[in-house]
Amino acid sequence: MTAIERLGLRVSAMIGSPKAQLERRAVIHRLDTDTDEAWDGIMTLLADTDGLALAFDGDGHAVITWEAGEPEEGAERSEAVEPVEEEAPF
Repeated sequence: MTAIERLGLRVSAMIGSPKAQLERRAVIHRLDTDTDEAWDGIMTLLADTDGLALAFDGDGHAVITWEAGEPEEGAERSEAVEPVEEEAPF
């Protein structure tokens, strides 16, 4: 696995985490093991992605934010959850 693939997987996991999804925000910390080529490549990819905003804080960490998206076509939306009636165990 290449350095850019490893960094891409790490960034993807950070963006996909429940906390990041709830806050619509992820902070990506650059590790000592991240090469310049990998870091620059992923940051360019993120900057070029529609719907994402990329900024850098004072420590050089990448801060990614996004707005709530519309559900994809064909995706079901549940307005309410109906209770399930359970049968008696006997």
